[in-house]
Amino acid sequence: MESKQAVSLMQTLLVNLLQQRQWSAAAPIAKWLSVNGDEAASALCPQIYNHLSLFDEALQALAMVPINMRRQPVVRRAEAVTLFELGYPQLAKEVLLSAVSGDYREVAA
Repeated sequence: MESKQAVSLMQTLLVNLLQQRQWSAAAPIAKWLSVNGDEAASALCPQIYNHLSLFDEALQALAMVPINMRRQPVVRRAEAVTLFELGYPQLAKEVLLSAVSGDYREVAA
């Protein structure tokens, strides 16, 4: 009975994380569920890792943008969205706020 409760709790947590688009937090939970026999989680694992890979590539591409262009609000917003999707909501918030306020300090530095 304990195992079924743990699986149910983890399934609920996974659904909540996926609804919030928190891919990096959802990945280990989906993996755990997959190992414990959840077929839906097994099907989701490749999609979650695909999202993480895409956003990681996007962040790497944004890192190659010249500094003078990175200070443009549209680039900062793209960086904030990417950071959020990778599971860094606080850093994404700081980057987004810097884009809105005009404070272009290098947040991650």
